[in-house]
Amino acid sequence: MESVIPNMEKGEENYKVPNLEKGIAVLEYLSLRPQGETLQDIKSKLDISQTTAYRILNTLVRLDYLNYNEDTKRYKLSRKLLTLGFRSLNEHNLLETVLPRLRELRDKVGETACFGVLGNEKGIFI
Repeated sequence: MESVIPNMEKGEENYKVPNLEKGIAVLEYLSLRPQGETLQDIKSKLDISQTTAYRILNTLVRLDYLNYNEDTKRYKLSRKLLTLGFRSLNEHNLLETVLPRLRELRDKVGETACFGVLGNEKGIFI
């Protein structure tokens, strides 16, 4: 009988998902550009084909991870990624996680440091 567990001795190359890697590269690239970027800029900077870039961008827009502005033709990250990140903190108290960093920032800049989270209808300000 054949084992259903993959042979872990094979190189990691066997377990790559290239389009997933490209999609994550798009998210990381856009995370550094709050003004957003156009399809042309994204495909050029990440060296991916226009078809692949278009499909990735449209999928991420359809899943609400990106926003697309018809006027500027730019793609930007949506707040859904923030929500996803906060879900990873479900085992930790948000205040316990944020407070030491807020104090560190306050001490470094000599100003009051605050933290806010905006939801669909409500927000929290620490």
